[in-house]
Amino acid sequence: MSSRLTLVTTVTLFAAVTTTAAEAAPREWCSTPGVEKLSMDNALASVAREPVAHRALYDLVAATCVPNSEASANAAWVDKLRAAWSQKLHLIDADWADVAQWATSSRELRMDSSFTRADDKHAFTAYSSSEQFERMERDSDPAYFADLLGDRLTQAGRMGYILRCLKGPPLAWAMCAPDIAAFDAAKLSADVRGETRLDGYQRTRLRIDAFELATELVAHAKRVREVVEKDPGYAQLFAVAKTASQTFAKASPSLVAMVTALDDARATRSRRATDGCLDKAWTALSGVVSAIPAKQFTGLEASITNPILGQAFAKVIATPDGYLASLAFTVCAALEGKNDYLVRTLGNMLERWPGYRGSRTAAHTLALAAGIQFDDRDRKLDAPDVDRSWLQVSPAYSGGGGTGTVESVKPQGDRLILSYAKIKGTQQRCVRGHYTSRIAQIRSDTIVYEYVCLEERTETYAEPPAPPQTIDPRYATGLKPGMFVTNVEQVIVLAFTKGAKVPAYVAGIPVK
Repeated sequence: MSSRLTLVTTVTLFAAVTTTAAEAAPREWCSTPGVEKLSMDNALASVAREPVAHRALYDLVAATCVPNSEASANAAWVDKLRAAWSQKLHLIDADWADVAQWATSSRELRMDSSFTRADDKHAFTAYSSSEQFERMERDSDPAYFADLLGDRLTQAGRMGYILRCLKGPPLAWAMCAPDIAAFDAAKLSADVRGETRLDGYQRTRLRIDAFELATELVAHAKRVREVVEKDPGYAQLFAVAKTASQTFAKASPSLVAMVTALDDARATRSRRATDGCLDKAWTALSGVVSAIPAKQFTGLEASITNPILGQAFAKVIATPDGYLASLAFTVCAALEGKNDYLVRTLGNMLERWPGYRGSRTAAHTLALAAGIQFDDRDRKLDAPDVDRSWLQVSPAYSGGGGTGTVESVKPQGDRLILSYAKIKGTQQRCVRGHYTSRIAQIRSDTIVYEYVCLEERTETYAEPPAPPQTIDPRYATGLKPGMFVTNVEQVIVLAFTKGAKVPAYVAGIPVK
């Protein structure tokens, strides 16, 4: 039995038509260097059943351009097989020149993605499709990178983010659900067709990855249904994440643009890109903080692990605009080498906080703040790791300060010298009494007996104030004698007018 008759009797998916090699129209893309060395790995019957893209495509290029006797005898069938894969990968005939170039690469490269890494000083927003995809594969914080790109996120970049997201916990799934819904393999194929910075291998590899992702997303949808049905806490998780785009839509476009420009500046290390950024960012941050009611900054108590400035700005970064303004100020100041106490405090706060860089990080933040409870008491919300080490600003510790009533404020060069008044007051002091036999405390080293005071006397006291403090005028707005303030290094953390219970200034920013 002839080879052609064998195919006709064993495969019914396509009808075999006798066409000689001489009768087949030549394909221009078959002249791609290296194609002449290809040879089919499998018989056409196997190619027709092959579900794996990289295997089928290789054999189809070989069958079209360097046909063996079987492919020559069944050229029309080869064309139909190629048309079927064109439909699956959203290819036009000209795209087979890309496939031919891909087919000439090594077997290892054909089976896996290999993309050139973007130059380390390349602006993030100028990344090509393949650069976005490659960055998503290795970035420690892909949600931030996807949010950074905003409308510049290509379908290839979106695909890279989805692939990372699918490997994460259910919260990551909720964060990327809108990306899964928006992913379009046909648009990806069209996008990369016009990417002149990509070669044929890269364009084909991205199309293959998109085809394989479609199968993976079917299995992923089943996993999502299973976890949501298993515990209502997961249903709440996805519902909360769904509101993230609405929450982030309230963010100021000018703040988003400011942070994007600074993200690019930290990539390119350009000095010109940060000219004047500190004053602009401070103006933006001041506008956000001044809009927060002063009463929200009451009840703050310092501790070694939770300083007052951190407590105050935790309220600031809890909103999209507050987060973006704080981020802009921190990134700009760090690039400019202005690592004062506020900058270091914000850097340490923002390094692990998902924040509101875009809808994905907003979904992360909203989920953490939602207090989601699972039916399983032992289950905790598993969240993706946030690692923005580029926000680390050293040293993290504070270098002293003071608290008290302002006695004077005097200029000294480009700084101010703050002098605190002596600490005066009255107190009751016991001047006559005795111990009883009742035990009041038992300590590790002694027993303390009750002491009964029989006579008290009111006394005045005066303690020496903190030494004079050098203050940055940026953080000393409205500073006057008689105000009660706390400073750490060059920052006036809180400032109260005389007798007030709510602060008038937070980090030198007036609040009402």
